[in-house]
Amino acid sequence: MHDPDQIRALYATPHGWTPFAFQEAQHRVVALLRSPNPPRSNTGGISQMKTLLQIAAVLSFLFPFVAGVGLLIVALSSNYSDGLLVGAIGSFLVGNAFFVGAILLVAAEKLSRKDGSK
Repeated sequence: MHDPDQIRALYATPHGWTPFAFQEAQHRVVALLRSPNPPRSNTGGISQMKTLLQIAAVLSFLFPFVAGVGLLIVALSSNYSDGLLVGAIGSFLVGNAFFVGAILLVAAEKLSRKDGSK
């Protein structure tokens, strides 16, 4: 009988086309991988990640949205020719806020479904 850790340490793989496969065909590998402590589930890490994603979603929505609305207000009240450019940047930021915030919320929801909690 061979110890599986010893076989892994040797990096020996008995492929069927090698003479080593015929040599090792009669040997039995003992694989006792039972741990006295059962593996713990990683639900704490997933719930922390979900919370961080939700916070990131809110912040990713709020900062560009507030900045975009501020730029739109400045563009609409501006008498200068650069008001169009400022308005375009403001519109981009508002659209970006809705897109990125929604994507992060969807990612948080999908992560919670993998966890099994609703």
